[in-house]
This record gives sequence, C-alpha cells and structure tokens, in this order.
Amino acid sequence: MGWGDIPKPKPTPPGEWEAFLYGSDYRGWILRCGPGFVVQIHKSGDNYYTSLNSTGLAVQGSLLQAQLEAELAIVKGVREMLPGYKVIVERLESRHKNNIISMKPKE
Repeated sequence: MGWGDIPKPKPTPPGEWEAFLYGSDYRGWILRCGPGFVVQIHKSGDNYYTSLNSTGLAVQGSLLQAQLEAELAIVKGVREMLPGYKVIVERLESRHKNNIISMKPKE
C-alpha cells in the first residue's frame, strides 16, 4: 500500500468535540456546528482559553467548564437568531413554495 492509498480519517460529526495535538506542547479541542459556529479551546499552563467564531470567551480552569461555557454561548446565539430566522423563512415560504425547509413540524 502506497502513501496515496491510506484512507483519510472520518471527520468528527458536527456537535462533537475533537481533541488535537500540535507539536509537543500545544493541546486543543475544536467543536464545529455547521457553518455558523466554530469553537476552539487550547490549554496553556493550568488555564483553558476559548474562542467562539474568533471571539474570546472567559478563561477557565478546567476543560469541562470551558466546553460548557462555549456550548451555552452557542445555544444563546441560536436563541437570539431564531426570531429573525422565522420571519425570513415565513417570508420566503410566502414567495416561493419550493426548496424551503419548513419551520412547522410534520404531523
């Protein structure tokens, strides 16, 4: 088997944390939630530094707390976005009956 025959690893599913090492001393975690949210956490000393879409969040003392803060920030962002999203989708639904994902659950 040549180098070109080695299969690529499967991507981490959206919403799941992925750990990575960069060099011997840089440890990090990444969370991808579609095109809207990307979180990166890296450890330096005893602290965990978190960025959400390139905006820094508070420094935390544990990985679990850093992940929790990031996930709460994502949920807050989605909740703030949903009212506007609903208006836009309803407007598009009234103009075009095709290719719009309905906000209404199927019964």
